[in-house]
Amino acid sequence: KDIHTEYVHLGVDTRRFAPGYADAAICWRKRLNIPVEALVFISMRALAQRYNHHLVLRAFAAALTMTERNCILVFKSYNPAGPEYEAYLRNLAQELGISDRVRWIADVPFEQLHDLYAMADCVINFPDLDSLPVTFMEAAACERPVITCRLKSYAGTFAEQYFEFVAPGDVEGLAKAISRMAGDLSVAPESFRERLTRARAEVERLHSEREY
Repeated sequence: KDIHTEYVHLGVDTRRFAPGYADAAICWRKRLNIPVEALVFISMRALAQRYNHHLVLRAFAAALTMTERNCILVFKSYNPAGPEYEAYLRNLAQELGISDRVRWIADVPFEQLHDLYAMADCVINFPDLDSLPVTFMEAAACERPVITCRLKSYAGTFAEQYFEFVAPGDVEGLAKAISRMAGDLSVAPESFRERLTRARAEVERLHSEREY
């Protein structure tokens, strides 16, 4: 017998996670020594190997050879699965010669998490296995573009309409997507505005805490 199932998410606070927070974004950039003109790519997932931050690092290093823009990659290092993985990532960044293009955020309370989205120009998500992450909803609510791998768990969701997809594990594809995003954000940032506004409206309609 078929059993009816329905997916219910906790949702996000779309009043907190919203566009804006320009002053907080500037403060974070100053704190992390990120130039105002730099493009910031951020990996918002926990610092665990299953989220493939090491592949993100490799792709970012390759992308830097494809763009003239000053790009910075940011990791949240305050919620690691283990100190050895963070050490591995830091060593890898050094081996790739991009330590000066990588920043590490040691701690930030949840109440200020939206400030990180405000600081960022693009969010990167690249796990091998996942559910539908709240990161997608937070990013869309903050009207931030997202580059992600195409997993089955993301199929049929709002992410398919509004995010940039590459194949899982495709480091070269991710590098090209980062490079394209850097170019698009530099040349025509307004081209994202309508799509991101619609993405936020979709999250407000389907995935806000108020709805749930």
